Amino acid sequence: MDSIMNSADRRTWACCAYLRKSREDEERERMGKGETLARHRRIIESLAIENGHEIREWYPEVVSGETIAARHEIKRLLVDLADGKWDAVYVVEASRLGRGGGSDQEKIINAFRYTDTALITEMKVYDPHNRGDMRQLKSELRSSEDELDAISTRLKRGKYQAAKEGVWQATGKEPFGWRSIRVNGMWTLEPSERHSVLMHIYDLLEAGENYCSIARILNEEGEPTPRGGEHWRHQTVKAIAENPVNCGMNRYGARVMVREFDKETFEVRKMKKNNANPQLTRGLWFGNGTLSIERFERLVGKSVASARLHKDRELKNPLAGLLRCAECGYAMQMHMMSSGKSKAYFFQHAKKDAGKLRSCKGCRGARADQVMAMVAEALRKAADDVEIELAKPTNDSFEAQRKALEASLKKEKLARKRASDAYEAGVYDLAEFKQRRQKIDNRIEALETKLAKAKPKRYDRQTVVTLRECIDMLEDDEVPVKAKNDFLKQVVERIEYSNDTAPYVLPNKPHLEIFLKG
Repeated sequence: MDSIMNSADRRTWACCAYLRKSREDEERERMGKGETLARHRRIIESLAIENGHEIREWYPEVVSGETIAARHEIKRLLVDLADGKWDAVYVVEASRLGRGGGSDQEKIINAFRYTDTALITEMKVYDPHNRGDMRQLKSELRSSEDELDAISTRLKRGKYQAAKEGVWQATGKEPFGWRSIRVNGMWTLEPSERHSVLMHIYDLLEAGENYCSIARILNEEGEPTPRGGEHWRHQTVKAIAENPVNCGMNRYGARVMVREFDKETFEVRKMKKNNANPQLTRGLWFGNGTLSIERFERLVGKSVASARLHKDRELKNPLAGLLRCAECGYAMQMHMMSSGKSKAYFFQHAKKDAGKLRSCKGCRGARADQVMAMVAEALRKAADDVEIELAKPTNDSFEAQRKALEASLKKEKLARKRASDAYEAGVYDLAEFKQRRQKIDNRIEALETKLAKAKPKRYDRQTVVTLRECIDMLEDDEVPVKAKNDFLKQVVERIEYSNDTAPYVLPNKPHLEIFLKG
């Protein structure tokens, strides 16, 4: 078949364009560097004119989803391709089609290949009939996935550093009573037109009202809810009143992304969950219409701001809640031992024996710097092992492999029944039947063993990214201990340490093992 780009009627192609904004684009827009989709639209319009094409429909993706499931426009485009609606699709660059996992990449490539649809970018036209073009497209989508991991890490670190410096993370909805503004290139907050209502809530708390009565009062006064509704609920009042933004504190990481393996679909599902201990720092808007920390804590009835800040300052052990004795299973704690002017940290622990605290002889404690070096090395090995596992070639998906094994097993069991029927019918004598039956039973046993061992991969590429990020953070003295601990807990279940000699006694041969989540 002739190449599609050599067709004489290529100027009559029905063409569309797909636009997608990445997370990095969103960060650029927040910095005031233009609107991404509008810029990409101008580029594509110019390119289409050069090729003599008219863009008949646009598919603008305004969400930043890693998978097809989260991106409605790409799904709509793929359906239209299957219906034969388009001859060619314009994108600024191939990576804009998607940076998801391998299965999503295959879906996109197959959509172009088996619908005879060309892909046109600034740099290249991808011919669906050209195997070299399709291999190149596959390679570019795979490399864009690696780029996504790097971008995700950079953005996460950048957001963390900005939050630490008091910059407001201008994503999502603004807190009630505040509006986000840019001052000297940095996002902060200022009182909005509803700031007086926010202060009214605190005045009512000062007067002895509770959240339920405040909701009733606001309803009687005819105040619209944050979403413009007519009925206030006590949960809404509580959430507003207890937001530390109102006393000038910048909260980052209140919601964290967690990944769970779905045993039914054999896919990794992502979801956001509340973080019990988000990062709190003084925001740039501190003192601009904010409550004092003292009044805030007194009115809401708990130390939301200062207590957590104090807790963050006091945390000295990045392995808190993770490091355990391999011998007795008890948690190991960090203690500071002083000797003159020099100070050294030790991980030590004790266990209860007959109601008394006694030292465990299986683990005599360890130097903190030695343990931290061992943890970093163990994380490197774990990341390398996961990468090796992910790099192993897989011809079929886990589900396809399982179904193939089950089909073969069903076939062999049917063969065993037929052999029994043939023996009863006199086709085989007893010796021949036993020989045939044994061969079939051996094959069934082998298939059942393979089926039992067939398991999906435990980890994904994000696991590697998180592990590498943990290593970098552990070795960075500027990263707070609390942040190190939080990142470790995202991916590490526990760390087991064993050493039957004292920390300064030679030869000292400690052993450490890391157990990952999942």
